Amino acid sequence: MGRANNKKKNVSNIKGLDKAHPYSRKATQLNRAVVRNINLQEKRKLQSAKHQLIVDKLVSLQTILRGNEALTAHELIQAYIARNDAEIKHLNEKRRNNSKTNRQQLLESLRQKDEQDYSVGFEIPDISDPEMRQTFIQWDQDYNSISILKMQRFVKE
Repeated sequence: MGRANNKKKNVSNIKGLDKAHPYSRKATQLNRAVVRNINLQEKRKLQSAKHQLIVDKLVSLQTILRGNEALTAHELIQAYIARNDAEIKHLNEKRRNNSKTNRQQLLESLRQKDEQDYSVGFEIPDISDPEMRQTFIQWDQDYNSISILKMQRFVKE
């Protein structure tokens, strides 16, 4: 037969913490619960950052599309990739020596990553469908409502 799983997973479930000896089973339970809480917080933070990157990308695409609703999918992706070109050009003109600023390196690496994603497959909402285009333009910029957007992958021609 299997052993009963009576591990305490939350600090609030462990009773009598003030009476626990430092090397007791109760102290071990407490340590395990604290480490578990720390790991869960780190996972939530990573997941939140990952979700924020997706939302930021879609918000940028939405802003570009709202500015010019006649764009095709490939034109929209090209405009998204070129979104920081003006700032890169400005930083190049402002620079006196050959070394690049951290901001310029960051913007160039973002552009390079976006171009690489586009050559492999760039996923955006399907704007070829007029209904979906209108849904994306009216999207409320919330991660939980991304599921209403039908996504499509586009590869550089």
